[in-house]
Amino acid sequence: MSISVVVSRSSDGDSRKTAVENELAKLCSFAGMDVVITPHLYHVSEVSDVWNALSALQGESVFVCWLHPRPAELLLNLHGIGSKVLDLGTFSTAVDCRAAISDSIFTSGNGPTTGGKITEIDEPISQRWYPVLDTSRCTNCGHCLQFCLFDVYGCGADGGLTVM
Repeated sequence: MSISVVVSRSSDGDSRKTAVENELAKLCSFAGMDVVITPHLYHVSEVSDVWNALSALQGESVFVCWLHPRPAELLLNLHGIGSKVLDLGTFSTAVDCRAAISDSIFTSGNGPTTGGKITEIDEPISQRWYPVLDTSRCTNCGHCLQFCLFDVYGCGADGGLTVM
């Protein structure tokens, strides 16, 4: 079984976070998982080749990000990538995170037996912010229109909410 762990780098350059990312990559590789290290997914351009590389991953994959799973899943789904997502910030150590990865993938108890490779996709990113409407939860109540101080949301031609 082919297993990939995608480690999305922190966007703030914190050396402690980088050390956790690197340790997690090594632990997963030693456990036989292929590891792909990417820039922070939130800041990867919508037209970046990073998305193509991630959608081409074979077998099962787990994305580990410094980001809450819901927005990470929305970003991945926008690019046709369905996967399990873990928030790296919720784990005390890289060892705990690696254990959670194993628990989420190896349901049959049969894991890989050979070491995996580590690949880093290094692409310059720029900080960006873009709102996402979670249409599965939005009721078109209009509270976001009233609450947002920056006129981020508006009404579309069909009367539904849209991002301006």
